[in-house]
This record gives sequence, structure tokens and C-alpha cells, in this order.
Amino acid sequence: FYNTLRQSSFIANIYFIFAIKFINQILKHTHFILSFVLKIIVSNKTYLNFSGGNL
Repeated sequence: FYNTLRQSSFIANIYFIFAIKFINQILKHTHFILSFVLKIIVSNKTYLNFSGGNL
């Protein structure tokens, strides 16, 4: 019984580590995408301000 318990906890640890790595990857990608989108929005706003300033 103890052996299977140890095995299941080992498997749970592996899943836990994989989940943490997966979440870290997602967070990295979302951070990159968000900063990219933010850059686009900011550049569009400045562009609109420059083009709209003449009107």
C-alpha cells in the first residue's frame, strides 16, 4: 500500500511540475503578446494624434 502511495505522490509531483512549467510558459507568452498589443495601441494612438492634430 505504501509503495502505491509513494508512486502516486511521485506522479502527482511530476504533474505539478509540468503544470507549473506550462503556466510559466503561458504567462511568458501572454506577457509578450500583451506588451506587443500595447505597443501597437500606443503607436496607433500617437499616429492618430499626429494625423488628427492637423484637422
